[in-house]
Amino acid sequence: MSLNWDMTKCDESVKTEENWPVTNGIIWATMSLGMGTIDESTIYEFCVRLAIWQKMFSPFLYQHDSDGNRKPRPIVYEDVVLRMGLSTNVGTESQAKWKNRMMANLRSNAERQVGQAIEKMEQPV
Repeated sequence: MSLNWDMTKCDESVKTEENWPVTNGIIWATMSLGMGTIDESTIYEFCVRLAIWQKMFSPFLYQHDSDGNRKPRPIVYEDVVLRMGLSTNVGTESQAKWKNRMMANLRSNAERQVGQAIEKMEQPV
C-alpha cells in the first residue's frame, strides 16, 4: 500500500523545497509512530512517540556539517508544530499496541546483537 499525505491544512511556510526534507521525514515517521494525523488533539502523543523512537533507534533525518560529514538531525517539537494539519493514510495505533510493537522491535534488535556476538565468539581466531 502506498503512503499518501495531505498538506493542504499546513502553514504555507513549510510548503517549500527548503522545508521538504523535514516534512518528508515527518511524513515517513507517521508509519513508525502509528499516527497519521497531526492536529491539536494528537500533537502531544505524536511528539512523545517521536522522541521515544529517535532515542531507541535513530533520528529520521541527517544533515551534513561544514566538513561534509553526515550527522543525525532529530526532528523536534518545533518542526512538528509547523506541520500542524498534516495527514497521511496511516491509521492510529493505541498507546498499548504501539508500546508493544516498540518492545518487540527492541527485543528483535537485542536478539540479533546477542546472536552476532555469539557467532563472533565461536569463530576460530
